[in-house]
Order: sequence, then C-alpha cells, then structure tokens
Amino acid sequence: MVTVTKSREPETECQPSEYMSGPPLTLLILSLCIGTFLVSLDRTIITVPIPQITKDFKSTADIGWYGAAYSLTSCGCMPLYGRAYQSFNVKWTFLGSMAVFALGSLVCAASPASAGLIVGRAIAGLGNAGAVTGGMAILTHTVALEKRAMYNSFVLMMFTIGAIAGPLFGGLFVDKATWRWCFWINLPVIALTSLTFYFTFKPKPTSQLSKKFITRLLELDLEGCIILLVAAVMFFTALQYTAAGNNWGTPRVIGLLVGSGIAALIFIGWIWHKQDEALIPLGILKDRRVAASCMMGFLVYGTIATQAYYLPTWFQAIKGDTAIKSGVHMLPYTLGACVSSLLSGAFVNRTGLYTPPAVLGSVIATVGSALLATLAVTSSPGHWIGYQILASFGVSMAIAQGYISIEVALGKATSSIGLAAMLASQSFGASVFVAVGNTILQDSLLKAAEKAGLRGVDIAQVMGAGATEFRVLVPAQYLPAILQAYNSSLQKLFYSVIPLVALSVVVSCFLGWKRIAVEGRLSEGSLADSDER
Repeated sequence: MVTVTKSREPETECQPSEYMSGPPLTLLILSLCIGTFLVSLDRTIITVPIPQITKDFKSTADIGWYGAAYSLTSCGCMPLYGRAYQSFNVKWTFLGSMAVFALGSLVCAASPASAGLIVGRAIAGLGNAGAVTGGMAILTHTVALEKRAMYNSFVLMMFTIGAIAGPLFGGLFVDKATWRWCFWINLPVIALTSLTFYFTFKPKPTSQLSKKFITRLLELDLEGCIILLVAAVMFFTALQYTAAGNNWGTPRVIGLLVGSGIAALIFIGWIWHKQDEALIPLGILKDRRVAASCMMGFLVYGTIATQAYYLPTWFQAIKGDTAIKSGVHMLPYTLGACVSSLLSGAFVNRTGLYTPPAVLGSVIATVGSALLATLAVTSSPGHWIGYQILASFGVSMAIAQGYISIEVALGKATSSIGLAAMLASQSFGASVFVAVGNTILQDSLLKAAEKAGLRGVDIAQVMGAGATEFRVLVPAQYLPAILQAYNSSLQKLFYSVIPLVALSVVVSCFLGWKRIAVEGRLSEGSLADSDER
C-alpha cells in the first residue's frame, strides 16, 4: 500500500555520489530534451495542417477532435502516470510511454480516415502524458536537488520551443511534403532518443519494486482515473462544440459542462475517501506549495498557450503573413523563453532561491501581456518583437519554479505524483483558455463588424475562411475596416490573459521561501516539517 505521510525523511535513497555525471548525464539530458521537444511539438503541429486534413478526409465536423482527443488522454492520464512512476520501474515506464507515443504517431501517419486519425491522436496523447511526466520525474533520480534547477530549465526550454515551433513545422510539412510527415517524423526521433535513454539511464531499485505486480497495479487507483477521465471526456467534448461555433449557452454544452462538474465533484469525494491511497493523494494536495504550483501551472500555462496559439493568427490576419512566416515571426517569443529559462535556472542554482524568480517572472509576464494587448494594425517590428520577448521571458521564468517547489516539498519518493498534478493543471489551463480565446475572438469579431457597418461583407464567411484566406473574400474597400475589427477582437483576446498572470503574482508567493541546498546543506523532503506548510 502506498501512503503519503506528513513527515518525510531527508533524501537517503541516493547519495550525491550515486547521481549521474559526465558524458552519460549529458547524453541522458539530451535524450530527455529531444523527447520533450517532440511530444510538445506534437501538441501544436496539427493546427496548420487541419485545413488540408479536412479536405482529404472530408471531415469538417471532426476538426475539434484532432486536438481534443490528444488533450483528453494527455490531461486525464497524467496523474495515473505520476502514480506509475512511483510504483513501477522508472526506466521501463518512460520507455513504455514513448512506445505508446510512437504507436499513436504511426496510426496518425497511416490513417486512411478521420476516425483513425482521432484514435491515433488519443493514443499519442496517452504516450505524451507518460513522456512529459517521466521527463521531469527522471531528473529527480539523476541530478541532485541543488543542481536540478538548471537541468529543469533545459527540459522546460525544449517544451516551450516545441509548443511554439509546432505550427512552423506543420506549415513546412504541408507546403513541402504532406501533412502525414507531421507524424512520420516522430518515429526515427523516438527510436534514437529511446535507445540513448536505455543505455544511459540506470536507476537504483526501490522498495516498491519488491511488491507483487498485481499489488502495485491496484495501488494506481484505476477507479479514480476512470472517474477523472469521465469528467475529462465531457469537458473536452464541450470545448470541442464551442470550437465548432456552438455558443456556451446551448443546452448541449451546458449539459456537458454540468456533467463534467458532477464527475469532478465525485472525483474530489473519491480522493477524500481514499485519502493517501487516491490517484492524487490527499496528503500531497494539502501541501500549499503543491497547491500553489498547480494553480500557477494552470494560470501561467493558460497564458502561454493562448499567446502561442493566437499570436500567429495576429501575424497572419493583420500582417498578411503565411503560416510559415508567422512561425518565423514567433521566434522572439521562443528567444525570450529560452533566455529566461537559462537565467532563472542559473540563479536558483547559485542562490537556492526559487520563489523570487516566480514572483518577478509573473510581474514581467503581466507587463508583457498588457503590451501584447496593445498591438495594432500599424505596429512596427520593434513593438511586436519587444513585446513578445518581454511576455515570454516572464511566463517562462515564472512557470519553471513550480517544479522546484514540488520537488522540495515532496522529495524524490512522491515528487512524480506532485509533478504529474502540476503538468495536468498546465494542460487543463491550456485547453480551457485557448477555447475561451476562440469564443472571445468570434464574438468580438461579430460585434466589431456589426459596429463598423460592414453590410457588404459576410462576416461568418470571413471567420470560416481563417486568418490567411479571408482577404480574398473581402472587397478592397472594406479590407481596412475588417483589419481593424479583427485587430480589436484579438486585442480583447490578449487582454483576457492579463488577469491570469496578475493572479499568479499572488499565487507564486505561496511556493515557499526556504532556501534549497547550494552545497548539500539541505535535501529533498527535509523541509517537510518546517513552517513551509
């Protein structure tokens, strides 16, 4: 039976000499970075090829499910993988998740019909859940806590780059080859990274592995996972309907959201009933550092996803960029995130302080997000480059500290569960706020067009054409007014995430203010009985 107690002993399972170093560690981190980049890329690479996919499959009604199926299994199964990394061999659990991800990619690439692509995306999402959770959990077995912030920053940097680069790669494959290469490309990369990981990572056996397989399987709390998946299915189905143009107030959407809420309440009751044997143990959720990290993940990653998803729309609609060119113009966002990850990781490594960068990053992100909301039709490159760098610098600095906070709070033995909860919160926040952003964009564009009196323009047809094609449908005399309407709508969308990062300024103050070890003075779990709670 797996239990989580209030008191955790300092790290004794791996002494400093047992951590990895030298070329094996370098190769391992490289494989984790590439694997993380790949699974993150797969989440957003589908956005650009969707028009071609729907044309090939004649499946306009399925558009929302290409993304929703992936998010459903990814978000819903992350807590299960958090348990799995605690109860089963870390190495084989990670390799198994990469194999599942490869299988999903293969099904997507070879799919003869839309239904097959949706199934493949669901399978790939399941693999994504294990790969992302494992990438962070593996670092707790290979790098000492006082050095981990820097290595975390490498992995998180690749996660951010992958999410932003997805549309660019998707556009390249559609223009130069076929959308199926968005998935074929995963297979050789997965094989290479998995082989590197297999030969470099050699974890120490834990006491959990001495238990019978069936005992460990039952400890995963499969019942709780099923309840969570039921809630997720109804929630993401509701999001799919709103993305397809249905109003949030329609009976179907309301019914799904109410059903999802009821299932979520049942899940909370189940956690309370199971206590520390639950899918997400109650003892972990009660730790305010874990709760704050999950809330920050929800808020900040919701901001990142919204900006990364809709900034290319601004470039395409307002500046007339192609899909590929808009991806190139997103490079400042990538640059800001990369520099921030490295600098904040180095700062934490040097000082042992992780909450100040979280607070500062949230403040910077708030300012940068407010500036992004001022982008206009006439904005110069100096404006959109500078605003992107500032916003991404802030969100990247803020979100990275939640991982360290959880590792300090829980220690190596149970940190995989806390990390999985935070990652699930991030995925959930991204799905919610991208869907909300779509609703804001559509409603605002309709109202702006009506206010401008564009009687010669079918605004529904403009929205249906997408950001890159609407210009050919609009008479030349109406184009300036349409651009202004489109820009004001996107401004309102960007304004909607400012409260998220502003709230994260407050939430980040609860991550914990104890200094972690710089030279081994403290260790994982040693703060568990301190006043951090």
